[in-house]
Parts: sequence; structure tokens; C-alpha cells
Amino acid sequence: MKKALILYILLFITNFTFSQLNIIPKEKLETLKQVYKWNDEKILLVNFYLPKNNCHYNQYENLDRSKNWIENNIYYSINLSNIKKIYVYSDKFKALQIIDNKRCFEDYENYFFKNFFNANETCFGIIAINSDGKYSIKIGEFTTEDVNLLLKNVN
Repeated sequence: MKKALILYILLFITNFTFSQLNIIPKEKLETLKQVYKWNDEKILLVNFYLPKNNCHYNQYENLDRSKNWIENNIYYSINLSNIKKIYVYSDKFKALQIIDNKRCFEDYENYFFKNFFNANETCFGIIAINSDGKYSIKIGEFTTEDVNLLLKNVN
């Protein structure tokens, strides 16, 4: 009985600790809302491109085609109402031709790279953030199912 109680307490503490790690601080959340023009939408969905040197190929080549592929093959069946979907590029100089500060942005102060993706040798990532700062993240290539799970996690 004593072992079961200790196990229960450890599980509770672990669950509590990990759930606390998935919240963006309020002041940083407000900055993200301003920089990425996130207004009344319930969720910010960030398609993140890591630096070119993190990837085994040049993911910054043909950015328009890459974005169109994601739109037509990942997002085609997802209900994106009340969601602000953007593309954020860690290497702003490689992405200058596509950055428009409407749907495509540089990684302001390298926030996403430093806080979520910096230790990864991959090309892409995606993060869903709700208006309260709760977030869910997928590092690496992602599918429609992955996006749906992220959105479910922050709803």
C-alpha cells in the first residue's frame, strides 16, 4: 500500500511538472501576438523552418513550392477556422524572398529556435499555441494527423 501511494504521488508530481512546462509566459505571449499579428484567433499555428545547417538538404530552396506542398498535402482537410497559420523562418536571409510579415515571418529574436527547436538536427517543426499560452509541439517532419493532434492538445 505504501509503495502504491508513493507511486501515485510521483505520477501526480511528474504530470503536474510536465504540464507546467507547456505554457508560454504571458509577457512573451503578448509579444508573439504583436509580432506575428495574431489578433482574435484562438490558436497560432507556426510552421517553423530551422536553420539550413540543421538540415541534411536545403529546405530554403523553392520556399513557395514547399509552402504550397504543405498547404495541399497537410492542411487540405483540416478545419482552420479561428486559427492563425503562419510560416516562420529561422534563417531570415535565406527566406527574404518569401517573408511578407503577413503569413511568412522571420523568427523574431530567434524565439522559436532558442526555446523549442535549438537542439535538433532537423529541417522543420510545428507548434500550436492557444491564446492562454498553452502549446503543443512536433519536431521534424509532420503529417495531417500530427497537426490535428497538436490542435486537439491546445483546445
